[in-house]
This record gives sequence, structure tokens and C-alpha cells, in this order.
Amino acid sequence: MCFVVKDIELNALAARCFHASVICQGKVYLHGGLNKYQSKNPLNDIVLLDVLKGEISAIPTKTVGPARSHHTAVTLKDRYICVVGGWDGKKRTADVWLFDMHVYQWTLLKAMPSSNPPAGLSSHTCTVVQDTEMIITGREGGVHMQRRFGSVFKLTLNLQKGQYTYAELPMHISSRSGHTTCLTFNKLSHDTKQKDQANLVIVGGRDAENTDVVRISASVKPLNEDLGNIIHQLIKNKLLLPVAGKSHRLRHHAAVSAGNFCLVQGGEMFGKVRDTITHNLLVYDSSGTKCWQVTLPADDCALLKKMGHTMIWYAPKLYLIGGVQQKSIVPSKIVEITFSI
Repeated sequence: MCFVVKDIELNALAARCFHASVICQGKVYLHGGLNKYQSKNPLNDIVLLDVLKGEISAIPTKTVGPARSHHTAVTLKDRYICVVGGWDGKKRTADVWLFDMHVYQWTLLKAMPSSNPPAGLSSHTCTVVQDTEMIITGREGGVHMQRRFGSVFKLTLNLQKGQYTYAELPMHISSRSGHTTCLTFNKLSHDTKQKDQANLVIVGGRDAENTDVVRISASVKPLNEDLGNIIHQLIKNKLLLPVAGKSHRLRHHAAVSAGNFCLVQGGEMFGKVRDTITHNLLVYDSSGTKCWQVTLPADDCALLKKMGHTMIWYAPKLYLIGGVQQKSIVPSKIVEITFSI
């Protein structure tokens, strides 16, 4: 067997969906989300999840952080947790907050005069491509609104001044929300002009079988290359099944970058009336054109049926955190997946 799946019971702090999770200074942190499906009161806490000990605890903060769900969070300089956009209980927002791990303090950043922000963001994605530069894709709302306000933005932070600026990029992707983006790297040539080029693979978030791939400049290191090496060996050994078609019709699934690959799990399927939440674990290549499915034991499928969750690679294991299961249950458990070749 190549995969071992088990669930780990935690306390009520783990029961959340449409939250954000990051790894900062070698530790896993969760922020915000909803503790009940379709709740209108997002959480504003930040919690530490020790996946090795199976423990979760609240982090005391000097200032009050943002209450958010359907937002994104990323780690900057292995010191700051940056929260972008989300639903604040009343409206969608494009605000940017920083949590400083050195002083345990939240700060609401100010927009620079030149900033051209998107409409309020929720169910969007945020991907770090430079030291303090991120790419924002998608948002909830009708297709007309998404096209009107642009679908791809660059967010740049000035940490010393506590400021940020949005700039619309001259590119267009399919209108999406509840999608995922993964930064992947091909085996690039020695041409210096190609060394910083990467693919942003965009999966799901619309009722259509297509992925978008945006070619961008990125100076960050490839993410989770050890996981990518495992996936490569699984494909080489024909332990992953090729999937016909370019994409699955998913939204509110979870994803992680893995070197040259994008790993996608769970989500809600478009076009189904019953049993809408899937357990699938899928792999896409850096071009977004090839897809493989991980075959998991039938007994584990119920544990893996999630949407509105997050997924992290904490070597050597994959963890599914929070989310909504069948019958709108938001469990206080995490799921651990162990890979072996």
C-alpha cells in the first residue's frame, strides 16, 4: 500500500472551515474561518497546530486581528503572516493585515495612493512570487463583475512603511472563485532569462473542465520539492492513474505546490445534487494538461470527503485541516496521509 490515512481528534479550536493555514518558522498556524457551516460570524483568532503531537492551542496577541473567512494567508520572510481579503461578516474586503511573529501583534496596512485595488475579495487565491510580492486571482461574484474589475492583480507590500499597493496585470484568466493556484517550476534551461520563470496552475472554481496556466516571473524557491520527488516516483512506477480530461469541476477544494506538480484534494463538485463533496486526491503537472488520480483505500474515502478545508505538506506527511463534511458537519479532526514508495 502506498498511502496510509488516519484521523487525529483535536479540540474545538480545530473545528473550522473556509479558514487559512500557513507554515511559519517551522510551525503550522491557522487563522479565522467559520466554526459552523454557513455561519455569518467569522473567527478572528490565530492558533498553533502541532501536527506531530496532535495538539492545537490559541495564540495570545497584543492587538485584535481581523475576523475573516473565505480569505487567504501567506508567510513572508518567515516572520510575518499576511492576511489578504475575505468576508468580515458584513462585506467582502481587499484589506491587508500583517501578524508579526516577533511581537505577536496585528497591523492593518495602509493602501498607497497609487493602489488600484480589486473589488472586495473572497474565495480568491494569493500566491507569493517575490519577497513581498503576491499574485491575486479570482473572487466571488458574477462573471460580469469579475471581468469588469480584472481577474489577476499584483499585490506589493512595503513592510517598513506598513503600506501596500494593488496593480492590475495585463492578463486574463477564466472567471473563478473557490479555486486554487499552485506555483510550479519546470526543469528550466541554463538560459539566465528563463531561470525565474514559473507556472501558476489554476484549478477549479468554475463549472468547466479547464485549467488556466499563467506564466510569471518568480524568485522564490520551488515549494515542497521532496513531495514532488515522491509524486514523480509514483508516476514513474505507474502507481497513479492517468485521468481523462483537463480538469475536474471543483470548488472549495485544497491544494499544495509540489516542485513540478500541483496536488489537489477534495472539494465540492459542480452539477451534482447528492453526494456533492468528493474525496479525490489529484495530481496536475506544471502545464496543467496532465492529471493523475491517487487510488486510496475505500475505507478511507469518508475521512477525505471535505470542502472549505486547507492542506499542508509537513514532511513527511500531508495534512487536511478543518473543512465541511457530509451533512454540513465541521469536525474537530485533522486527517494525516502518509506516502510511501
